[in-house]
Amino acid sequence: MLNYRTFITSFLVLFLFCFINGAQEVSAGYPEKEIRIITSTGPGGGVDRMARSVQRFLPDILGVSVLVENRKGAGGKIGFKYVMKQPPDGYTIWAYHQPGFTNMIKKNPGLANLDDLAFININWIDPTLLAAHKDMGWKSLDDFIKDAKKNPGKYSFAAPGASSAGAIMPQMLFNKLGLDIRIVAYGGGGSARASLMGHHTDMTAGGAAGMLAVEKVAVPLGVFSDKRIASWPDAVPINESLAKYNIRMPNAGSYRFFAVHRKFKETYPDRWKILVDGFKKLILEHKGFQEFCDKGAIGRDWFGPEKTLEIVKEVDEAFLKIKLPK
Repeated sequence: MLNYRTFITSFLVLFLFCFINGAQEVSAGYPEKEIRIITSTGPGGGVDRMARSVQRFLPDILGVSVLVENRKGAGGKIGFKYVMKQPPDGYTIWAYHQPGFTNMIKKNPGLANLDDLAFININWIDPTLLAAHKDMGWKSLDDFIKDAKKNPGKYSFAAPGASSAGAIMPQMLFNKLGLDIRIVAYGGGGSARASLMGHHTDMTAGGAAGMLAVEKVAVPLGVFSDKRIASWPDAVPINESLAKYNIRMPNAGSYRFFAVHRKFKETYPDRWKILVDGFKKLILEHKGFQEFCDKGAIGRDWFGPEKTLEIVKEVDEAFLKIKLPK
C-alpha cells in the first residue's frame, strides 16, 4: 500500500513538473512563426503606414517575420471580424484607430465592444486637418464658407474611411454651417489624398502628419485642435475661425493603435508580456525604427496597455455623443 502511494505521489510530482516545464517552454518559444498585422484601412493611409513601419523593424526584436494585410471596408468591420475569427494565440494583431472603432460599434449594434480587445499601444496620435486644393483660391476657412454658401452643391469633399475623424468631423462642420458639399467616399486616407492631389475633389481631411503628403498642392483650412501644430504652422484652430458663426466643434484626431483579441492576454499572459515588451523595446530603443518613423513623419509614441486603454475609453465616451453623418 505504501509503495502504491509513493508511486502515485511520484507520478503527480512528475506530471506537475512536466506541465510547468512545458508551459515555460511554450512561452519561451513564442513567437515561433510569422505574425500578421491586419489593418481595416487601405494602403497609404496613416494606419497602414504605421503598421508597415512596425512590419519592417519588429522582426529585429521578436525574431520572426511580420506581414501586413489590408482588409478594408464596411467602416472597419471587415478587418475586425476577420481578426476576431483567428485563433487568439498572439499571431494576429489588429491595427486600427479611434474614433473609428467607436464609430464602427455605433453603426453595428451588438457587433463589438471595447472589452473585446487587449490594447497594446497607441503608436500615433494625429489631430485632424481640413485642407483644400490650392487652385480653389481659398486662403482661410472663412473664404471657403463664403464661396460654398454662394455656390451650393458645387464643391466636393474626399471623405477617407467612413468611420475616421477625417471623414466625420468635416461633414459635421458642413452640416452645422448649412453647406451643400458633395461627399465623395473613399476607402482610406491614401486614396482620398490622391484624389485631392489630382484635383478630382476640392477638399479632404485626415491626420495632420498624414496630410503632409498633399502639402505642395493644399491650403490648410483649419485643424480640429485647441492649438496650432508644428506640422502645419499656418493651420488655424477650427474654433477660432468659427467663433463669428457661433459654432463650436469638438477636438478630434486619429488615435492609431495596435490590439489583439482579449482572450490572447487571458490565455497566454506570458506571450502577452513578450509581445508588449517587444513593442516597447521597438519604440523606445530601436534606432533604425526611430529614424525611419521620423523621416516618414510616422508616430512612434509609447503609452503602454494601461494608458492606451484609458485614452481609447476617453475617445469612446466623447464620440458616443456625436451624431454620425449619413
